[in-house]
Amino acid sequence: MRASLLKNLGACLVLEAVVFDFDGVIADTPKYYFKYMKQYLASVHGGIADDDIKDLLGHTFAEKFEHLNKKYSLSLSRGHFVETTSEQMRKELESSAKANPELSILLLELHSRDVCLAIASGNSRKNINFFVEKFGFGEYFSKIVCIDDVSNPKPHPEVYEKAVRALGVNPNCSVAIEDTPIGIAAAIGAGMRAVAIPNDLTRSLDFSAASLMVKNFSELNYGVFAGLVK
Repeated sequence: MRASLLKNLGACLVLEAVVFDFDGVIADTPKYYFKYMKQYLASVHGGIADDDIKDLLGHTFAEKFEHLNKKYSLSLSRGHFVETTSEQMRKELESSAKANPELSILLLELHSRDVCLAIASGNSRKNINFFVEKFGFGEYFSKIVCIDDVSNPKPHPEVYEKAVRALGVNPNCSVAIEDTPIGIAAAIGAGMRAVAIPNDLTRSLDFSAASLMVKNFSELNYGVFAGLVK
């Protein structure tokens, strides 16, 4: 029914919104998560492969640990992982993470063209707000929808559905930017166009469902997004 409705909306006259994933798109957090997850898992089970961790990028921590517990007959918990790693990881992230200058240019251009901007993420509002302010992006994003706001994490489309609803825009005239196939599936499920910008850990995954795949933000601008929704 959703697909039929979107088809009947026809071509868009204008690009209405661009919605960004957070981890791996706005902030280069996956490499830190991977580093600390790898250290943690090595301390509890030496046989867990790097590919096991990479394949779970984009999933919630609960889903990660459910998979690893089942595959390796473990009893890992998110609580113990957070207790063991969070303080050191937070300090490293806060001191090392920097805004992507190419993203800064793109946000300024889209904002100047009155394109609605939002974040749709599986991270927490506290973490997202910290980095948005740290990077100086606070003026750009009018809405943030995060794991605190949804019942179903990506690849379920709920986070994107809520984002476009909060912006008051047509999903068929909106574009999502994601770094994982799971995120791409969520955006498409919400009726949006999806741009893939893989990070170093997800570059080898299958992004064939995306409307467009780019290497970095320098390949994106208002005209590229507008062309995707027409």
